[in-house]
Amino acid sequence: MDLPVDTNYKLVVSEDSKKLFMSTSEAFITLDISDKTSIKIMDTQLLHKVSSFVMTNNDQNILIGSDDSFQTVKYQAKYALYSSDHQFKLGKSYSNPLKILELNEFNTNYSSIGQNYKFIQASLYNAEFKPLSKFAVSYSILPNWMYFDKENALLNLDLAHQLEIATYQVRFSVSTEVLAESFLKIEAANYTNEECQNLQAYLVGQGYLDSERFLAPGFDENVALALNTQYVKYEQEIRKILKSHSIELVTKISIESSLELIPESPFQIKTPSMNSIHVEIELFPVNKDPKKTGSIRESSIFCY
Repeated sequence: MDLPVDTNYKLVVSEDSKKLFMSTSEAFITLDISDKTSIKIMDTQLLHKVSSFVMTNNDQNILIGSDDSFQTVKYQAKYALYSSDHQFKLGKSYSNPLKILELNEFNTNYSSIGQNYKFIQASLYNAEFKPLSKFAVSYSILPNWMYFDKENALLNLDLAHQLEIATYQVRFSVSTEVLAESFLKIEAANYTNEECQNLQAYLVGQGYLDSERFLAPGFDENVALALNTQYVKYEQEIRKILKSHSIELVTKISIESSLELIPESPFQIKTPSMNSIHVEIELFPVNKDPKKTGSIRESSIFCY
């Protein structure tokens, strides 16, 4: 893979983790990183002195700026994750439904792909905490106040503490149904329909598919499958077929303070999280009258 000689690369990974967008001083490049062992250049656009690029949600539009032009490049992921809400306030509990959408054949809009998919698991992708604005990357389990009900596709939040205020990105692993006839693609094996069904049943027994023929948490596209002598010579082809049924999607959620100041009153606050209000009052002099013994003071009130 040959790339322009430039040490000042700007990199962004797509939300489905299958594309890498890269800008150099002379070009905007799209890489296919779905197979980490064989990265390929999908597209290269030569521009004069690329200065920046900005991506919108779901990688649908990329705005590329250069010294002499500014243009929009349209990219659309095959799948998108629909969330009914993205902003949540402290002091409440939420049950947020999620749905997988698929881009139609005309690349014009997304619609539900029906019931032939299943959520496998959810993990914390990264978080940006306020007010420090420190960006922390993590592929870890969800925090204890966030629970994903994968059977009902619900992201449940139980928000109570000020330390939870941040913007989070949550990564979801999704599987489409792995039908037995998918294995007919292994041309070298020349399987019959019955042999494909036997292979499908074998993969269920090995823990790579669940009983409903969706990918199981035991499948890792980057780890070789442990297969018996009957199937081991087709391991790469089988893993490639399983990988084609894997979807990785990310959604962003913001946890915000629920505190409201009521302007009609000298000082009243309103919040559902009454058990965790913190109030700081700072007094400082603004004027001193020599005829009086005291000082006139202003106050600053910080609540969160």
